[in-house]
Amino acid sequence: VANAQRNIWVTETALTTALNTSYFAEQVANFAVVMGIALLLAGLGFGVLTFKALPASDRKEERAPAMAAVPTA
Repeated sequence: VANAQRNIWVTETALTTALNTSYFAEQVANFAVVMGIALLLAGLGFGVLTFKALPASDRKEERAPAMAAVPTA
């Protein structure tokens, strides 16, 4: 015997679960995007701090002038 009330309840439960699942998935996606942007900005900030913290002599490789070999004995 078909039960119309049971069919409505089963359909409502399935649709409610699908809606809650999609809402949760959207919130997880939003969190992932926001965290990605935040980590990108943090990485850029640390990169700038690292670049600014190094003295100018450490940033570029300076070579001493080559000296001629002098025999000692």
